[in-house]
This record gives sequence, structure tokens and C-alpha cells, in this order.
Amino acid sequence: MRLCCSASYRNIGALQQLFLLFYSERLYIFEVFSFALRYRVLHGPNQWPETPLFRSTMEAYFSEVCLLGQSLLPIFVTSFGLESNYFKSFQSNPFIIWRIMRYPPGVRTVEQFGTAPHTDFGTLTLLAQDDSDGLQLCLRDGQWISASVVKDAFAVNVNVGDLMACWTNVRFISTPHQVVNNSDSDRYSIPLFFNPSFDTVAKCLPTCQSENNPSKYELIHYGDYLTKIYDGIFVPLDR
Repeated sequence: MRLCCSASYRNIGALQQLFLLFYSERLYIFEVFSFALRYRVLHGPNQWPETPLFRSTMEAYFSEVCLLGQSLLPIFVTSFGLESNYFKSFQSNPFIIWRIMRYPPGVRTVEQFGTAPHTDFGTLTLLAQDDSDGLQLCLRDGQWISASVVKDAFAVNVNVGDLMACWTNVRFISTPHQVVNNSDSDRYSIPLFFNPSFDTVAKCLPTCQSENNPSKYELIHYGDYLTKIYDGIFVPLDR
């Protein structure tokens, strides 16, 4: 896979979510699309920093993590008694989103988060992070806990998103999480959101529903769902 970036750079405080400020710096990167698709919402050419070797290094990493995502999907689907290639038709033009993020140190207000509480929007999230604490998860009882950090190792945390929760009828749950950097140094993370094609319509897998356990979700059109979230939640402060 190659990269294309309709995304952009967002400086500290440049985004807000429901009046909660994002105290982080982030570069958004998207999957490459054919020329015909580049004029759709959230599709477009990349904007890369001019730092030497930055693009080639990032593209190599991106390709490897995408291969990891491709290898994980069959494991998920076969665990539900379906063929390993069940998700293949949803990956013809995968809408993969990648963020390179820096969370600076410093005193924050109650309304400030590195990343505000949220669930991920798509299928799988593959997260590489440094040795700094800061990632927090919300348990089912509403308690927030810190995610353990694996020191001195390349560790990728795998999280499921809203589409996977829909497909599996919440047998896999899209876990709310947030990032708060309370340390005195920068924190870095590189989440890659391994998502299906923009026009994918997700519905409950046949093996995850029954007469006694009907689907808990209506159909989800991924592109519409993502666009609504981006338009209604992530609001640039300069609008």
C-alpha cells in the first residue's frame, strides 16, 4: 500500500471536541486513492514535511503496519465461525487513517486533554507508543484506568472500533479511551486506524446474532458515519 494524505497538520489547541480542548500536536495521513476518488470528502493529496527521509521512513513503517492489520482481520472473523476472507470485499479501497502525535508536557485545565474521551470509529486501531504513560481506558463500570506500557519493546496495542462492535454485536466492544500527559516530557504515539472502504455498509455478522440475541445496531455506512463525526465533533477553533 502507498500513502496519500488529504490530511493535514494540527497544532496544539487547534481542535476541540464538545468544548474539550486537544492539547496535542498531530499530523494526519491517509491511504492512497485513485485519481477519481480524490475529490470526495476526506479524500485528497498528501502534504508532507520537507524533513529529509521523513516521508520514506514513514511510508515504510505504514506499509508494515498495514500488513499487520491485514493479518489480524482473518483471526477476528474466523473466531466467529466465518471464512477467513469474509472481510476481503470491504477492503478494496481501505480508508486507512494514520496519525503521528506529540503530547507536550505542561499544566492543563479540566477541559484540556491530549486526546479527549472517545471511541475509535472504524475496525481496528494499531497503536505504537513510546515508554510514557498517558493512555487511559474506561471500564464498563465507568472507572478510568491507565493502560500498562511495555518498556523497551516494540509494542502495538490493538483496539477495536465502532464498526467491529457493530459487526460482532458488541462481542468485541469499542472501548472509550483518552490521553492525558501528566509527565514533564513529551509523549509520542502513532495510531493507525485500519478501516474498510469508505462506502462499506456494516451490519451484524450472521454468526453474532440470533432470535434471542438480535442485532443491537442499525446499518452503518462507514463514510457517512465518519464524516458526521468529523463535521460535528472535531471543530477547528478558527471557524
